[in-house]
Amino acid sequence: MKKTLIIALGIFLPIFLMGSVFGHTSPKLVKMDTSFLRDLHYAPAEMVHQDWNEYTNSWENEFKISFHYNRLDFDLPVIDHLEYYAFEDGEWVLGFEGFVEYNDQGFITNLYVQLEVEPDQFVNFIEVYAEYDAQNRLTIFKGYQKEDEELELNFALDIQYNNWYDMIVYQYIYDSWEENEEDAKVVIELDDQDRMAVQTVYVTDDGGEEWYLSDKISISYHPQDTSSIVDYIDYISRLMPLLYLFGDDSMNYGMISEEYFAYWDDDSWHTYEKHVYEYNSLLQNIKIEECWPSYPDWYNYYSQFLTYDTHGNMTEILGKYNEDGTWVPDDKLSISYIPWTDVSDEHIPAIDRVSLQAYPQPFADQINLIAESKAGGAISIDIFNLKGQLVRSFNAVSGQNVIWDGKDNRGKNLPSSVYLMRANQDGISANKKIIKLK
Repeated sequence: MKKTLIIALGIFLPIFLMGSVFGHTSPKLVKMDTSFLRDLHYAPAEMVHQDWNEYTNSWENEFKISFHYNRLDFDLPVIDHLEYYAFEDGEWVLGFEGFVEYNDQGFITNLYVQLEVEPDQFVNFIEVYAEYDAQNRLTIFKGYQKEDEELELNFALDIQYNNWYDMIVYQYIYDSWEENEEDAKVVIELDDQDRMAVQTVYVTDDGGEEWYLSDKISISYHPQDTSSIVDYIDYISRLMPLLYLFGDDSMNYGMISEEYFAYWDDDSWHTYEKHVYEYNSLLQNIKIEECWPSYPDWYNYYSQFLTYDTHGNMTEILGKYNEDGTWVPDDKLSISYIPWTDVSDEHIPAIDRVSLQAYPQPFADQINLIAESKAGGAISIDIFNLKGQLVRSFNAVSGQNVIWDGKDNRGKNLPSSVYLMRANQDGISANKKIIKLK
């Protein structure tokens, strides 16, 4: 059975290790929508992927992933390891395990995916490394996969920040399937609410001496969306190693309304696809339409239907493709959860951390800021604008309610914008976005 599984993985990996990140191609272990990781209410316990068999008119198990935790000290569950099972001959067979390591701030620094090739003999076939700056922003990311007998770098990010929102992303991508490598640069443009509006991808063939236009993603948002580039940076910083393994086809954040995908050719942009997002009255994304250009309108060739439970957890992602006007099931991902309190381990010492609250959001005249730490005592609160400039500082005690009137340290009223709140105690810090409106 083990040899059969190894052969299956050898076939499986090259097929599914393609997706997109920052508007360009990158490897993925399994292609799936990772929206359920964005606003967690409960901890994911298990994901089961099934394919539709049109001959038997039934769902067939393909793989499942189980999550295991050691503690819940941060805003997201701290995953200790995950297990991948393939469905073979009517039973689940353990294929590989992934082990996660964190820094003191709760951000993933290392992730190892191991395969048991012989009893009690394991081989790493994927390794992931991530680095962060003093603001807990992802700066360096490297993903390695086993090629022949060695681990080879096949995806890397180098993110350079001038301030909180002005960043340029450099990529290295190696496609083992096509035996092709490429360097890319992604330039991000924001809209008037500091949300990512355009990702423009440039490529080079001379080590960065000259860059050429390649791809572009244009994004519009739901009228009630309140996200910003700060949320996006926090999202990729916390989850990039998992997105590398289980990412979807886009890495955007917020209540997106539409995405347009284009490539550069003959001195002009050519749009080749768009995605349309639909929301219910609870502002939950319930449908994603993937469309091709088709005169005089668009042809919706594939759709995903998303279902939630009463706690707001995404429980199912159902994919259907359009076959001459009839929607035919394609695949289904079912997700189960457990309450965060059920995965706490009192025998493992908690990591000291700082938690933040800010309300009401957005605010016009004043906002309540509360920073707490498990250690108690004095704690500093700093407010930064999107240029990374310090505009207001407070000294407080853990749990104290601090009122900010939207003015800087000199008493000058600050403009409507997104601001970043940072609380710090003895080198342990946490960040939170604050939105000020007129």
